[in-house]
Amino acid sequence: MLERMAHRGACSCEKNTGDGAGIMVALPHDFFKEVAKDAGFELPPPGEYDVGMFFMPTDEKRREKGKAEFKKVAESLGHVILGWRLVPTDNSDLGESALETEPVIEQVFVTKSSRSEAEFEQQLYILRRLSIISVRASLNIKRGGERDFYMCSLSSRTIVYKGQLKPSQLKGYYYADLGHENFMSYMALVNTKLWHLHKNCHDHSRRMGTNNSK
Repeated sequence: MLERMAHRGACSCEKNTGDGAGIMVALPHDFFKEVAKDAGFELPPPGEYDVGMFFMPTDEKRREKGKAEFKKVAESLGHVILGWRLVPTDNSDLGESALETEPVIEQVFVTKSSRSEAEFEQQLYILRRLSIISVRASLNIKRGGERDFYMCSLSSRTIVYKGQLKPSQLKGYYYADLGHENFMSYMALVNTKLWHLHKNCHDHSRRMGTNNSK
């Protein structure tokens, strides 16, 4: 379905550099249960944990500093970090512009807060807002400047896979996940971008622009 929208999405003068494409799906618990075990930790039942999708700095020290700050905020709110997972990607089909800003992509698995009676998604909204502020301050990320630490999604229900990709590149880039036999979802929302390319497309941090996807 997403690939049929290719004619409506923007791309650069490089035929293999797009302006962004993504998909949101329901959390595939069976898949995450398997890969979490491979990463060295166990997951609780569905609805008892959430998954965060992060675009991170390529610099290891900067990346670990951001992760440590996120953990600090999460634990201060009563959450437990179950573990992190490096998302496998295949960038062999990406253009030069996309490769220049390609981030390290990781997922974090977090429990419900033991200190809050709020609904889980409300807890995660608070965690997301506070952690963004804290991480940006820690990494000296300023408004209008380069943003190399970005949270794509943080939810106990859904997850977003996206990037500076053409619609035809999304499945191949994330094929190790999206093409796995246990990666199943009862729903999927797809999106492709239509605005001019800019230096830091990977963080998708623009809040204004034309979007013709449905």
